[in-house]
This record gives sequence, C-alpha cells and structure tokens, in this order.
Amino acid sequence: MNKLIIFIFLSLWHTNSGISESIPYNHDNVYYWFYIKIGKMFDKETGTNRLFVNKVGSQIESGSYGEFVKSHKIGLKVGKIVIGAYSEKSQAQKSQLFYTYVGIESTSADKFLKPNMNDTLYCFYYTRPVIGDGLQPIIFQHIPARIAYGTQNEFLDLITEGLYYEKLAIGPFTDYELGEKSKFIFRKNGEMNIDGTGDPIKSKAIENMSKKWISVKIEMTKQANTKKTNETTYQLKIKFPSKYFVEDVFQTIIVKAMYSDSLLISSLGLTLQGNYVMDNNPVIPFENGGLHTYPVSFKLFKTAKIKGFLFESFIYNNNELIDLDPVYIMAK
Repeated sequence: MNKLIIFIFLSLWHTNSGISESIPYNHDNVYYWFYIKIGKMFDKETGTNRLFVNKVGSQIESGSYGEFVKSHKIGLKVGKIVIGAYSEKSQAQKSQLFYTYVGIESTSADKFLKPNMNDTLYCFYYTRPVIGDGLQPIIFQHIPARIAYGTQNEFLDLITEGLYYEKLAIGPFTDYELGEKSKFIFRKNGEMNIDGTGDPIKSKAIENMSKKWISVKIEMTKQANTKKTNETTYQLKIKFPSKYFVEDVFQTIIVKAMYSDSLLISSLGLTLQGNYVMDNNPVIPFENGGLHTYPVSFKLFKTAKIKGFLFESFIYNNNELIDLDPVYIMAK
C-alpha cells in the first residue's frame, strides 16, 4: 500500500482513538533544533521533479521557544529549514539522524535506527516547500497537514516517499503539543504571512475566542474495564457553546492524567478546527457548537493512581497562537 495513504489512515485513526504515553515534565523550558537544506532534481525514472536533502547541520541549537521561532524565520531567508522544536536534546539528535540517513543514503545511522523501532508512537506532519533559484527565501505551499502518528520505521518510510511527491515530513515528535506548535511556526514563517503581519479582524476574533474558553464544558467519565490491564479508558465529553469556534482557527487540547506520583504523567493530544480550515481534523461549527465525545486511554501504574486530569490548550490560525488557561478535573 502506498505510504502516503497509510499516513492519512494513521492520522485519522489515532487522533480519534487517543494516544497516550508516559513522559516526564519539562521544567526548564529549553528547546532544541537543527537545520537542513534541501534541493530539487528531475527524476528520470518517474519523469517528475523530486526533493532531496543535500545537507544536515551537525550542530544542535538550544534556547527558548521564542529563540527557536526567530531561528526558524531567519533560516528560511537563507535557504535553511530549521527542524524542531524538541523538548530534549536526544530527540533532536535522533531526528537529525533520520534526515541524515535519508539525505545521503548512509548506513552510519542504520544501527541507531534499528533497535526498538516499533515500541513507541511518534507524531509528524507534511509540508510542501517551494524552492526558488539561488539564495531566494524558502516558502511553503499551504496543504492539509494534519498531525499523524506512526513508528520510527513508518516515519522513515514517509519522509523518503514524501520527497518523491515534493513533500517534506517534519518530525518525529514524542510531544503532540510541540508537533502542533512546530506546524504553526512553519505556517507563520513560511506561508501566506511571511512578512509577519496579521489581519486585525482575525486577531480580534481569535482573542475573543480565547476569552470564551471558560464557557466550554468538559467531563471525564470512566468506562468499564477492558481486557487491557495496563491502561484505563475514559469518555471525554466537550460541549462547545454557539459562536465559540472561529471558522479559520485550530484548537489543540492536551489531556494529561495526573498521578499520585507527580513524576508520572500519561498524556494525549487532540486537535479540532473551524469550518474554513482544510486540515481534516474534526470540525466544530461556529453557529451551533455542540457536544463532542472521544474515547481516551491512559496508562495504569501499579505504584500510582490517577488523581485527576489537566487540560492544557492553545488556539492558533496562520499568524497567531494563544495559550489558554489550564483546566483541572478531579478523577471520579
């Protein structure tokens, strides 16, 4: 089966069913990234153009999220695509190896990639770079770029095959939130609003939406035990009021199960969108709002119980991103 079709299938299935994993808190708010350079060539076998990775920066840069955004924007002006941001240096180094492996068909990364290729699900998305001549800035064509999930093997296949369709896969991320925020930065810095200016009307609309977040009602209902003894399932109910969900805005919601052991956390990510967005996430109508339910699963630990759920969320369009106040619900 074509890997691009698999990519779409994984995206649709995992976002609706929920993916969870145990991750530590990131207290220091330091992020990591690196850059790559790409080119375009004519492929004689297919008779079409394809992309290729012709250089991967060896240095891992670090700093605040704002510094990552600045580095990304400056990089595009000189033909560099900054990949990130990652919450851990080791994740950036692993991603760096993927692009190196794809770019030069090197076997040096092979030993690193083979172990435990299927033990964790990662998230990633596609972009479509538009490459000019010489040192012209890199821009991106706006395409549906819903976050998808897969193993490291699947990401490696997708990044390789995507190049033949002039698409560049960005990832892989273990953190769904950073995957979505990375996608936002590619759109803000490289698509329609490359000059950094925004629409005042749209700015007001997204600001008003952020103020109405308090009116969204959230419930978590525990479901009957399943055969899986290492996880527990809840029914997540989100009731959106009318006139809440702006038509051209995304909302990402991160649900974190909080345990009696504060060092443990199991989380999942969900992204919704307004009527006019083309990314194929679940759509929330502006006029009617409505009740939407999702089955969500979290890991169980023998030494710790779930005490409650923390909902962290942000909304964004092509030019602005607003972090919303977190919501906490006690476990029942």
